[in-house]
Amino acid sequence: MLKTNLFFCGLLMVFCSKILAQSLEFQNSFPVKANDIAVDNLGKIYAVNNEELLQFNADGKLVNRYSDRTLGYITSIDVTNPLKIAVFYYNQTQIVFLDNTLSKQTQKIALETTPYDQTQLVCSSINSGVWLFDQRSFQLVRLSEKLVEIQKTINIAQLVGKSIEPSLLSEKNNWVLLYDKNLGLLVFDIFGTYLKTIPIKNAKNIQVTDEAVFYEEEKQLIRYDFKENTFYKLSIPATEYKTLWVMGKKIFILTSESIIIYTIKM
Repeated sequence: MLKTNLFFCGLLMVFCSKILAQSLEFQNSFPVKANDIAVDNLGKIYAVNNEELLQFNADGKLVNRYSDRTLGYITSIDVTNPLKIAVFYYNQTQIVFLDNTLSKQTQKIALETTPYDQTQLVCSSINSGVWLFDQRSFQLVRLSEKLVEIQKTINIAQLVGKSIEPSLLSEKNNWVLLYDKNLGLLVFDIFGTYLKTIPIKNAKNIQVTDEAVFYEEEKQLIRYDFKENTFYKLSIPATEYKTLWVMGKKIFILTSESIIIYTIKM
């Protein structure tokens, strides 16, 4: 494991020498109060405000909203499939799936009645499944739509030799990615086999897309391209903001009062 980490650290040093500068061009902004945001591949914008989820079109017009006050605050959303949006409630250990109008597709999935009652993170998977990180067993587990276990990893804490506290779980291009700020981005295949660790540590606002990893570092947005093994960077113009999201050639920045949209220019 030590040799693997040193290998990727060496690669990181090489890749950093290829950093290319990019710039941002203001496109639009609209007012919203929110804690977090996401954007789907159809261009719809989602804003989480405590227990409520808001959906905006590309022009910033509010088109749909969802909330279930019995479940409390929303922990995370996954809009990878805009026709089946996963909404996770950590405190209640429950998942709700919504359609593209933010209407419930199914009844709530109560993980507290399953062996996975210590679920910390959730993300969507292919064929209407879900991946979850079980903080009791330190395993990633893939469940079918009917909550049948399909795959799982080995104990990740044993794999890396220490306890882990991941903050991001995502499935992209048959990869399953788990981020821990002290370890980096752990990459598994769709069957749960460990492949490698990308040594991006202490990153803020990390996001994984099909082609790249985006994260914030010292008021700059860094893009690590999987295929090119290249890092790009650009300065973030907003001085005070909560989080950001990248979709295609656009960056969406959430401030305390609004969402600001920029186009990324080479």
